[in-house]
Amino acid sequence: MEMKDLFPGYYRLSKEEFAELWGKCVFILDTNCILNLYRYNEETRKDFINVFRKIESRLWIPHQVALEFQENRTTVINEQENKFITIKQILNTEKSEIKGKLRRFSVNHESFLSKLNKLFDEFLEEIKLIENQQLKLEEQDYIRDIIDDLFKGKIGEPPTKLELENIYKEGEERYNINYPPGFKDKQLKKQKQEQKQEDAYLCNGMSFRKEYGDLILWKEILKEVKTRPWTHIIFITDDAKEDWWRYEQGKTIGARPELVEEICKAGASIFYMYTPERFLKFSKEYIEVDVKEESIQQVEEISAIRNDLLNESLATRVSKAEQAVLRWLKSEYPDDEIIQSPNRKIDFLRLTEDNSKIGYEIKYMAHHSMSRMLQSIESYITNFSNLELDELQVILITNNYVYGKALQRNLMDNIQKTIAKCAMMIQANTMNQSIKNLGVIIGVLYSVYDNGEFTETTFDPMKIIQNMDMDMEGM
Repeated sequence: MEMKDLFPGYYRLSKEEFAELWGKCVFILDTNCILNLYRYNEETRKDFINVFRKIESRLWIPHQVALEFQENRTTVINEQENKFITIKQILNTEKSEIKGKLRRFSVNHESFLSKLNKLFDEFLEEIKLIENQQLKLEEQDYIRDIIDDLFKGKIGEPPTKLELENIYKEGEERYNINYPPGFKDKQLKKQKQEQKQEDAYLCNGMSFRKEYGDLILWKEILKEVKTRPWTHIIFITDDAKEDWWRYEQGKTIGARPELVEEICKAGASIFYMYTPERFLKFSKEYIEVDVKEESIQQVEEISAIRNDLLNESLATRVSKAEQAVLRWLKSEYPDDEIIQSPNRKIDFLRLTEDNSKIGYEIKYMAHHSMSRMLQSIESYITNFSNLELDELQVILITNNYVYGKALQRNLMDNIQKTIAKCAMMIQANTMNQSIKNLGVIIGVLYSVYDNGEFTETTFDPMKIIQNMDMDMEGM
């Protein structure tokens, strides 16, 4: 047996093999390749769908992909609606900051501010036009109609209950030795339990455990390769984790060799993986379809944003949140001294010119359930002690990519109810410590993806609940 037959995953395909692959293969898509159709602008989406139409007879998706698509579709639609809120918040915040800074100087700035207002208003009108074209959750989902048509009769059969049980048993053994795919998700179950979130999709009377989602779809692919005359496979995935890809010194070499070996043993001759942007790029060459460079660029940016957010550790996100709040405090109160609390009972301490001590405690709540957020707030504001402050502000930071407008409104309403429910305990606690004011600030984080990387994370306060009087005021 030749070396290449023993270790097929370590060899790059020749030009002739690539041409053969594209001419004969079945194209299999991962879940986010489909969900991203909601994230792309209209022109990029049209380009992608045109490519799919060109290869329509050779498309196929595992049942697991179809299930994950249905379960996550509404969340992605909400994300897109929410991004327009974020853009407007950024513009309004920047405009207010520019106006405030200019008014400190004794120069004739009214003419400039008038032009600035016109520029911002024109941009907001453009944003509004794009927003009006965005699919709303309550509208007929024309994108799903296209997806349903594309994959009619091209979806795998669901695994049996016994097959799922065997996958979970084998998955535990594979994950213990970091055998791909899916081992990077082995912490998912623990995180879901800590955050009191569902760790499985329920369908057809069966529980599809999320930490084994990648392995389930992989096993579906292997089953099809064994039972069908599929010898050439292209798998398109937006997942950049190392349990799918082989990396060397930061460069993507290709699919994990273990995956290539496993699928070749199942009966495939050639297996190759593409990211969505590279799939579009090579579609121009191999299936002669017109794809705009702007579309390829947007696909690459969307994938980079998703993977950066997904792969970022919770500790990193908390650190970014704290630094973003610190920058906000320094810009809001340039004449005050703002330091990290010496005793770490709070995150930041602001010392004012009149010697008041104002503390800030940050609660980063990305991916937590509503009940978890409220429990955290209630626990903190009724149990803090020995702070030696004049005022305490609890800053609750939500993940703007997850929570839509409706959830943010519900969150604020529920925070008010939580505060009202334990008002007597809060008042007793604050009086015992001579704290004159206890407030809650609700805000979001955002950063802009520019030239291949994220800009500095910014904190944008949305609402303030001041002094336990239940009055809400906008920033």
